[in-house]
Amino acid sequence: MKRLLAAMFILMLLPTAGDFAVADKSEVPFRVIMPIDNWPPYRVVSNGTMRGLDLDLMKELTERVSFRVEFQPMPWNRSLVQMQQGKVDAMTGLARRPEREQFIYYIEPPYSVCSTVFYTPEGKGRSIRTYEDLKGRRLGYVFGSAYFQQFDEDQTLGKIGVATEEQLIKMILAGRLDVFVGTDCQVDYELVSQGLTDKIEKAAFRPGNTVTLYFGVSRYSMFFSYVEDLERVMRQMKQDGTIQRINESYFRPAGKGKRQ
Repeated sequence: MKRLLAAMFILMLLPTAGDFAVADKSEVPFRVIMPIDNWPPYRVVSNGTMRGLDLDLMKELTERVSFRVEFQPMPWNRSLVQMQQGKVDAMTGLARRPEREQFIYYIEPPYSVCSTVFYTPEGKGRSIRTYEDLKGRRLGYVFGSAYFQQFDEDQTLGKIGVATEEQLIKMILAGRLDVFVGTDCQVDYELVSQGLTDKIEKAAFRPGNTVTLYFGVSRYSMFFSYVEDLERVMRQMKQDGTIQRINESYFRPAGKGKRQ
């Protein structure tokens, strides 16, 4: 009950997209319901406030396309389910996967790029040099996240799923995991922010893939009628340097975070 009340309190305090709209807009034609979770630096939800790269992106979109946003705190995996059911309209931070395209329309172009990385306690990174070295280890991941196909479909690994990367960090520090997987953009930021770069390191093995992040719209939402306008504006934002500027405010130009 306390958790439910806390979520409602956060929702009441979070600014809606009316706050994002340009000043002279008295009305907007469509309310977009978007789930939001804490995933720094993309989404930072704390003490009834929110900020981050994805929020900056949405601010630009709502200024250029006439809609407003209502953010609802929600775990990542549940957000995907509700996208599939058409109970929420859109999400940010989406990796593109064929199974998701059945119910998500990915707005082109993507707005950020990360890499998949495995993390171990300090001094253990070189013990994982190949994919095979992951076998037999307690391996943490976030429910509903897409990393790379071989890993996502592998049922032989000792995977332990949790709700957030923050939980993975706590578990590996407590000795409850041997290794966990994450996107470097987010995890590296967390490690620097928490002063943990001397306690957790990257494994020697790198999948060598990139994770491109998209803004996506549920195919079962009335907001789906906006996808052409959204793609037109997203392309404009890429061409005029807006997307690059937003990313560089959180990451260095090469796409590496200032926490890496």
